[in-house]
Amino acid sequence: MLASSPGSLPCRNKEIDEITGFVTGALGAGNQCLGRCLYIHGVPGTGKTATVLTVMKNLQAKVDDGIVQPYRFVEINGLKLSQPENLYKVLYEALTGHRVGWKKALHFLNQRFSESKHTSKDNNQPCVLLVDELDLLVTRNQSVLYNIFDWPTRAWSRLVVIGKQLSIYDLYS
Repeated sequence: MLASSPGSLPCRNKEIDEITGFVTGALGAGNQCLGRCLYIHGVPGTGKTATVLTVMKNLQAKVDDGIVQPYRFVEINGLKLSQPENLYKVLYEALTGHRVGWKKALHFLNQRFSESKHTSKDNNQPCVLLVDELDLLVTRNQSVLYNIFDWPTRAWSRLVVIGKQLSIYDLYS
């Protein structure tokens, strides 16, 4: 996924710096990852996804150099989900390598993002989650969106969420 970003993004230095600052600030120093959320919106084709992917590619290079602590990067596109609840399955599989139904995945994710002691070293790594096409995860009771933005608020979540969508104005105008 990270290989799909362009070589350079003209006129996006400010945005790259802001997103880099947000993610590195959330990852913190040592084991002090703070759960945080960032919401990005705008008109189609302006480079929102490419900008985030460029930041993540640059940060991966800093991880390789030992400057930034290791983290898991998971990218989920709402267009690729047959129903919003499948986000839980995709995220759980990306974090653990195991496939389960969405209800079981939700149960395990709620545990993972709530407990102070994680069972394995991989569970202890912070996770940066990019959710593209966030507007497609709307459900009647908004539970999927609620969980995505609630998990980072939990004390032990170590989850950083970047939600991206078209401008609401552009969707309905």
